[in-house]
Amino acid sequence: MANLRTKVFSRSPWSCWAIATTLLVIATWARLSDAERAECDVSVQLVSIQIWRGEDDSSRPSSKIMGIASCYGSKVEKQPNASKLPLVAIEPFNACNESNQQLGGHIVLAMRGGCNFAEKTLNAQRAGAQALVIVDNTGGKLFPMNGKNGSDSDLGITIASVLISKKDGMSLKSSLDGGGAVAVKMFESKPALVDPAEIILWSIAVTTVVLASMWSAARDRKAYHGYGKIKEENPQQEGNKGQVFEINMTSAVMFIVMASVMLLVLFYFMSKSFYIFLVVLLCFGGFEGLQLCFHGILQSWLPDKSQLGFEVPWIGWVPLFWLMTAPLSAGIAVVWAVYRQSSLAWVGQDILGISLMLSVLQTIRLPNIKVSTLLLSLAFFYDIFWVVVVM
Repeated sequence: MANLRTKVFSRSPWSCWAIATTLLVIATWARLSDAERAECDVSVQLVSIQIWRGEDDSSRPSSKIMGIASCYGSKVEKQPNASKLPLVAIEPFNACNESNQQLGGHIVLAMRGGCNFAEKTLNAQRAGAQALVIVDNTGGKLFPMNGKNGSDSDLGITIASVLISKKDGMSLKSSLDGGGAVAVKMFESKPALVDPAEIILWSIAVTTVVLASMWSAARDRKAYHGYGKIKEENPQQEGNKGQVFEINMTSAVMFIVMASVMLLVLFYFMSKSFYIFLVVLLCFGGFEGLQLCFHGILQSWLPDKSQLGFEVPWIGWVPLFWLMTAPLSAGIAVVWAVYRQSSLAWVGQDILGISLMLSVLQTIRLPNIKVSTLLLSLAFFYDIFWVVVVM
């Protein structure tokens, strides 16, 4: 019996793209709507901060960072009205006490912690600051800062304040501590209707599913017409067929349970050793996935050579295509593992991940719509619970 994805996607792959496009529109709407669900009575205001370091007085900034404006005080100006002002670190740096500095005409940098956000902003305002930039001290996700009680809008604050990440803030602090001049320009940043990163992720995910579905359909068609049948006199080809795991009702439930357990293990027991274990696991899984992909490509190009192989000591019979592509697959996995901290490491990680998923989609079969409905429904509530409720 043909599996579900063969029936739906192989005959009409564009239906998969249509469904994914609908999901992308819904996700985009949810992301934009989320900007209205601030922790205060006003919408979240994203802020772009252009930075000039040293004596550079050119119109082009040396770098740019992002922040989120507070719920209280004035709004950050739009770009045409924004002014370039010098940045200075307030003393004390947590801004929990009034400063003796004269900060007129300056944007002030302060550290989170020690007192609430509104008190920091009031102390910077009393010193004459034009605006306040608060550095997060947790390294977590940025959020709109509240007033004293989370809903108190009558705080007497007239300047704007912005929360930036710990990494960006400490970089600015290091420049100031080194005696260098730093100037910044803050202005409102409107979120794009569609994030380019979302388009890339959507394209990668949908393309992976479509390719796996069409690949599986092609293999089933060959088997149906007799081209892919395993001959009794050729055990080598039989060993190359691979095994198919058919999901039933119990395994669908256990899949979600094991995924939940894995999340708990990652949350409570994450360590450097466990991280290395996950890296090694991805390398092995990606290697197997790449081998499957390369073998399928070579088999379609050279069908007459697909039955060739060699007896390898302690391993047994190994297909020729596997031996030809093993160095390349291993090389990709090793290169990614060594340079996984570089800025372009995501390319290798995506290659390994896509190959692994193609391998999984070639192995797992959904026998009927009943099992498919159960698995997708459980995955839907799994995502809502762990991502939305818990996180």
